[in-house]
Amino acid sequence: MALEKMQPVKKERLCEQIYEDCLVKSAKFLELYEAYSNTLEGNLPDSCYTNFRDALFHFRKLAYSSEERELYCQEFAIKEHLSRALTDAASSVIDVITWVAENMLRDDRVSDKWKPQIRLMLHNLKNIFLRKRLVGMMISGDEIKVAHEEIIESLDTFLSFSDDNCKEIFAHYSFQYNSRAILEIEKNAYKKTAQLLLAEQKITAEEVGHFFPALDNAEIAKMQKQIYEIFSIE
Repeated sequence: MALEKMQPVKKERLCEQIYEDCLVKSAKFLELYEAYSNTLEGNLPDSCYTNFRDALFHFRKLAYSSEERELYCQEFAIKEHLSRALTDAASSVIDVITWVAENMLRDDRVSDKWKPQIRLMLHNLKNIFLRKRLVGMMISGDEIKVAHEEIIESLDTFLSFSDDNCKEIFAHYSFQYNSRAILEIEKNAYKKTAQLLLAEQKITAEEVGHFFPALDNAEIAKMQKQIYEIFSIE
């Protein structure tokens, strides 16, 4: 059975449509999320860029394909990778903003007259995040889907409000969030190094606490138990 090929004119229109409506549009949104992340003194997850890279890879395959079924498969793959890239980017920025907003509400330096507005914007962002999660799990209808334009508008509203009314406090918690994230990354690196040294019996559990002070005794004991179980060390 011969594979059905797509007419060249139809394929050209498909390529143009995917390039303009998917790749270019997604790149602009990703650039906006990257700008938000830079404002928050953070970085977008690597998955945002690897998924966008994979979308470009599938677009290249689409451009060199002619069989109709293969073209539609590549179109689906492109849209799926772009969706993942933008979802990860939006979730990353919203996560920081909501954490900052929650801390601003608990901060006495923030005027009481501003807190109801912060609370309202926080509720809106959490609602957007929940709707995004439900759509991602495919357990929602079209009526609760979230457009990136809506997310951008909500982020702009909160950032503009913070810039006008409590810029220094916003900057303080934004920096604190990212410092906390960096410490967590370092701590995970310490764990992996300590686990390796314990597994190779180049270091004792007592010495781990000395060389890796960021790890507490409970974490060290848990690591040691896991290593004993994996390597059957008596």
